[in-house]
Amino acid sequence: MFDTAVFARSTPRWAIGFAGILTAITPLMGFAQAETNYQRILSTGPTSANGSFPRGQLLEGQDGFLYGTTYAGGSNNLGTVFKVAKNGAHFSLLHSFNDGDFPYAGVVQGSNGTLFGTTSGGGTNNGGTLYRINPDGTGFSVLVNFGVTNGDAVAPAAGLAQGADGALYGTASNGGTNNLGAIFKINQDGGNYSLLYSFGSTSGDGTLPFGALVQGRDGALYGTTQSGGTSNLGTVFKLNPDGSGYQILHNFTGPAADGRLPLGTLVQGADDFLYGTTYYGGTNDLGAIFKIDTNGNNYAVLRSFAAGQDGSQPVAGLARGTDGALYGSTRYGGSADSGFVFKLNGDGSGFTVLHVFSQLTSDGAQSFAPLLLGSDGALYGTTFYGGSFSTNGANGTVFRLFPFPPAITITAITLSPTGTSLTFVGGAAGQTYSIQAAPDPVLGPWQTIGSRVAAIDGTFAFIDPASPVQTTRFYRTSLP
Repeated sequence: MFDTAVFARSTPRWAIGFAGILTAITPLMGFAQAETNYQRILSTGPTSANGSFPRGQLLEGQDGFLYGTTYAGGSNNLGTVFKVAKNGAHFSLLHSFNDGDFPYAGVVQGSNGTLFGTTSGGGTNNGGTLYRINPDGTGFSVLVNFGVTNGDAVAPAAGLAQGADGALYGTASNGGTNNLGAIFKINQDGGNYSLLYSFGSTSGDGTLPFGALVQGRDGALYGTTQSGGTSNLGTVFKLNPDGSGYQILHNFTGPAADGRLPLGTLVQGADDFLYGTTYYGGTNDLGAIFKIDTNGNNYAVLRSFAAGQDGSQPVAGLARGTDGALYGSTRYGGSADSGFVFKLNGDGSGFTVLHVFSQLTSDGAQSFAPLLLGSDGALYGTTFYGGSFSTNGANGTVFRLFPFPPAITITAITLSPTGTSLTFVGGAAGQTYSIQAAPDPVLGPWQTIGSRVAAIDGTFAFIDPASPVQTTRFYRTSLP
C-alpha cells in the first residue's frame, strides 16, 4: 500500500528546459501512525550568517511561517530573529541584535500583527530589552530597556504572553523591589509599562522566575519560580492581570515525593488543570511532570524521570495536543544522552518516546523550548545543539514531528546516457522507501527498482540505471 506517490517524468535532456520536472503528490487515506515521523527541517548556522543556539519556543505566524530566535550568532554574535517555512524552505534572517543581546525566549505575535520579544541582556543598562519587529524584518524598535531605574525588572528569560485585554505580560528573572524577579505589563504600542509584582516581598515567597506566564480560562495569570517558597525549591503562583490577588498555589519540596526547580512554562489542559515540569526532583531527582488545579488543590506528580532510556532534566514546559495528550522533551537521556521528545496522557499514563535525539553532527541535541502545535497538526521544536554546520554540532536545529503522510517530492532530476539521478525531499527520517517506476502513470505497470532510507532531514537520492535518455519514465515512492 502506498504511503505517498511521487511522479517524475524522465524526458530527453534536450526537453528539460521546456517540460521541467512533473511531480504529483498523492497521500494515502487512513494513515494511522502516531507522531513518529521526524524531520530536521533546519540547521541553524553558520554562526555569522544565520544565528546559533535556538532555545526559545517557535511561533506560527498569521502567514503560516515559523518565527524564532537564536541565543547567539548573527552579524554581532548577540542573537537573531528568523523566519522559515514549515518545510524548512525560505529561511530569512530578520534581525541581528546589537541593541539587546542573548534572547532566551522566542517571539509572540500581537493582535496588530507585530512580533514582540525580549532579550536577557543588552539595552541601556545591560538589563535586557523588550522589542518589536514586523514579520518582514522591518520596523525593529526597543520598547523597554530594563533595569534603567532602581527596582525595575532585569534580565527577562521568558517569552511574553498576550492577555485577553491585548496587553503583553512577562517575567524577569532578576530586578524588582527585592532584586529577586518581577512580573511586568505593557501595551502593544509600548505604552503603560508597569511592574505588577516584585518577588520576595514576603517570607517564603517565590523568587527568580524563569518560565513565561500563561493566562488561564478564568483570566488569571499563572507561572512558576525556580526558587523560593517554604523549601526554597520553587513555587507555582497565581496573579490577576491588574497585579492583585497574588497567591502561591504550591511550594515544591523536592525528592523523592515532589519536583524542584521548575524552569518551564505551565500549560492548561482541557480539564482546566495546570501541567508543568521540574528540572530536578521526583523519585530520582532527575525531573518530574506535575499537575495542579487553579485553586492550588489536587496536586500530583504524574511522572518521575529516571535517566537512560527514560530521559532526565526537562528544561521546557509541556504542549497540549488536539488529542488532549501532553507533549514535551528532556534535555538528557536516550541512547546518545541528548534527550528526546515524549508524549503523556493527562493522568500520567501512556508515556511514549516519539523521537530520540541521536547525533550532534546531524540530528539535534538538548531541546530547551516548549513544542509548538502547528495548524497542520505537526509538532515543531528547536534543539540548542546539533545540526550540520559544525564539526562538534554546536549550532542547533529546528525540527518537526508529524502524524500525516510525508509529502515527498522530487527537487532534482538529472538525465544521462547511464541513467536518471533523482533527489527526493520530505521523507520521514530513518524511514525506508521503495522507489517504483513505470512507463505510464495510470496504466503502469509499476515495478520496484530499489529502496532508500531518508536522512535526518528527510532527503534521499536514487539513480535509475535502466532509464535511457530517450525514454519517458514515471516514478513513485511507497513504504515497503
